Amino acid sequence: SLQASDWAVARHSFDVPPPVHAAALAPRGMRVATTDSIRVFDWQLPGPGLRAVLGAHRAAAAQAPSETGWGFAQVAFTGRGDELVALATRGRKALWWFGPQGARAPWPVDGPEAHAVDGLLAHEGAVVVWSAVGAGLRWLPEGATRSLELPHEDVAAATFTTDGTLVSASRTLLRRWRQGQRESDEDQPLKLNHNPMAVSDDGTLVMALHDERTLAVVEVPRGDSVPAAAPGAPNFQVSTRTSPAASSHLVSQGLPHMLLPHESAVTAVCACGGVVVTGAADGVLRVWRATGAVEPRPLREWAAYPGRVSLLACRGERLLSVGASGRAQHHALLWDLPGRAQPPEPHVVAPRVWPPSWHLRVLLASGLDAEASAARIEPLFDALEPLAAPLGVGVWTLTLLGAGWLARRRRG
Repeated sequence: SLQASDWAVARHSFDVPPPVHAAALAPRGMRVATTDSIRVFDWQLPGPGLRAVLGAHRAAAAQAPSETGWGFAQVAFTGRGDELVALATRGRKALWWFGPQGARAPWPVDGPEAHAVDGLLAHEGAVVVWSAVGAGLRWLPEGATRSLELPHEDVAAATFTTDGTLVSASRTLLRRWRQGQRESDEDQPLKLNHNPMAVSDDGTLVMALHDERTLAVVEVPRGDSVPAAAPGAPNFQVSTRTSPAASSHLVSQGLPHMLLPHESAVTAVCACGGVVVTGAADGVLRVWRATGAVEPRPLREWAAYPGRVSLLACRGERLLSVGASGRAQHHALLWDLPGRAQPPEPHVVAPRVWPPSWHLRVLLASGLDAEASAARIEPLFDALEPLAAPLGVGVWTLTLLGAGWLARRRRG
């Protein structure tokens, strides 16, 4: 049978950075884990950058997907030192733990709905997986071999708060869990147009699309802080301008208390530290005040990517973003949310931590701005799809010849 020794920490050097399929931000915001859907990359920022690449390094592991699964689609920090947990989604669904001592043998995600498991969370050693089309979540306590079923149909978003409370949300209700048990028999109702996209890090806000270009924010205070709806209370219409009386009713009914308009489709969202951060199809990131805005306007906004923002995660004052920065390439950036000029300066998680490949080194030696040139040439290739490959080879050949000639002249 396959042993944990078939999986371990491998260190590699890359000429071309892998695209970011999924990413996670450590509790203190100084470590990032990314996946390219095959391997897990562990980053330390700011600092040495890439710490390790995690995945199969023996043929036995790579050739036994029916036993172990392979291809890591999700990753999370467990909160136990440097340990990571990753969800293998190809072959057999399985959880893998990676730490300083290598990897632990996989835990299979079995059951009739295992094929649809696509969500992963971890906190203080406990791991939670779920499926947006399943009947709920599965809680795996630290060191356990059997998971607990947490019933919540059509759950679409979940998070761990700092005190270890698990908050799960669907289109119609929100539930809270402690150590695998319901915190209360009463559910918080939600009335959303679409499935939730995210829950804030303190579990008091749920974000979902109101329409393609508008994000709905629902406030869900805990326990006694949830105001009760008065008998016969009017059915307020949701708008971007909400009075205090209407806001109290909206909270009690699970209706959005704030709508955030955008210029293009909203594609990613997170919330922490009193702010909501959104990403859109045009690559723009926007920071909004989480509550109390009569006419919501972005506190800050900046163009982070030339293409779609696919993922956002925030911890305290740190924001992790993933977006399209080239053809079929998604790269991660780590931002400081407060106290920065507009726009803020990011720590680059990927791609520029890699040494340039040989052809880019030639271009850099020539003094040409390769990135700016590629940005101008790329749209031309997109318009000439059938001829893009041969034209690309020709253009790169001529460019390298010219760059080499310029480099020789500069040395001379």
